[in-house]
Amino acid sequence: MKKDRLTKAKPVKKKKKDKSVINLGKVRKQLATKKIFRFLKIPIVIIAVFTAIFLSARALGNVATSNTTDVLRAIPSLFSHSGSFPYDADSLNFRKADLIGNDIIIVTSDNAKVISSSVKERENCQLDSADSKVITENGRALIFSTSSGKVSLHSKTEKLGSIEVDSTVNTTALADNGYFAITYPSENTQSVVEVRNTRFKKVFQWNCSREFVSAIGLSDNGRSVALAAISSQNAEIYSRLIVFSINSTEPSVDLRFDGTALLKVVFTSSGKIIAIGDNKTIVIDKKGTVISEESYSESSLVATDSDDSGNTVLCYREFGGSQFRLIRYSSYGKATCNITVDYPPNAISIRGNRFAVSSGSEIRIYSTKGEELKTINADNHVKYLLLSSNNIYTVEGSSICKY
Repeated sequence: MKKDRLTKAKPVKKKKKDKSVINLGKVRKQLATKKIFRFLKIPIVIIAVFTAIFLSARALGNVATSNTTDVLRAIPSLFSHSGSFPYDADSLNFRKADLIGNDIIIVTSDNAKVISSSVKERENCQLDSADSKVITENGRALIFSTSSGKVSLHSKTEKLGSIEVDSTVNTTALADNGYFAITYPSENTQSVVEVRNTRFKKVFQWNCSREFVSAIGLSDNGRSVALAAISSQNAEIYSRLIVFSINSTEPSVDLRFDGTALLKVVFTSSGKIIAIGDNKTIVIDKKGTVISEESYSESSLVATDSDDSGNTVLCYREFGGSQFRLIRYSSYGKATCNITVDYPPNAISIRGNRFAVSSGSEIRIYSTKGEELKTINADNHVKYLLLSSNNIYTVEGSSICKY
């Protein structure tokens, strides 16, 4: 008999996992993670950028931080309900409206309020004096009173600080970087001129014993100050146009103009100085060289306005009184237009490459060369005119309107 052959059992091969089978749970988890990361990526980057800017600005002082803080505080308002124009300006207590950046600051007899172009309130602070005044520069406002010695500096969203001097404040100036200047009388001098830095520390003082300081201007970095000082000699009025570096009380420029009362001093971003008087406007450089001089009859000046860069427009009545001259100066001190109009302007405003003039309820927009770009018919008589980057604001009766 043949023996049966024993055969070894072949090992069973394990089936390889089919790589084409997809683990849906794992994929869903990965996609969700990526989606969340994409959703968070942009806000994280934005926050990181603003944090870096904020920390850099903080090293320069609280004023340098204010513009960044204003932007951060404005983010929640983007998702809140907006108001609408016309905006009630409280006609009984209204004193002045001005631009603070592209927003509006409204000063009444008891408070100062900042509203955005979408009528969102950004700050509301109580004022100590009913006759408070305001000047603005680079998104900040300096509020002062000619009946007290209190001066406060504000951003769009908060009060940055304040000082108080032992006298009434006459004139003020605000630099692009947050330095500010004030003038006030003392027992021994006609005018004391002070410059304060971004931490409100006094960095310059000059006592003017003979003349009254009528106007003052600061360079963008606050390191140079230009002022107009008025007095009389032999029954004739005269003005001195004086320029200082805050490192010295010896003037680098000291010019005298007999028969002229200088009323406004503009220190432009290019370092030119525009001095506007009751019968002439003078443009000089920081060395005191007179670049141009425009003369007009005494008491014919109607209005003038300047923007943050020092671009300036002025209006005066021509001889006879039936026509008016409009002159625009660039921040480089050059007269870019000199035109005559046959309507009486009641308000003017300038911003960058445009300036606006209102007469009654009609508003005309002009280019740098004096070309008429646009005409707007307001609802009522325009008392104040504010030209921002994107809008035109007016004060009409008890309302602020936007066009």
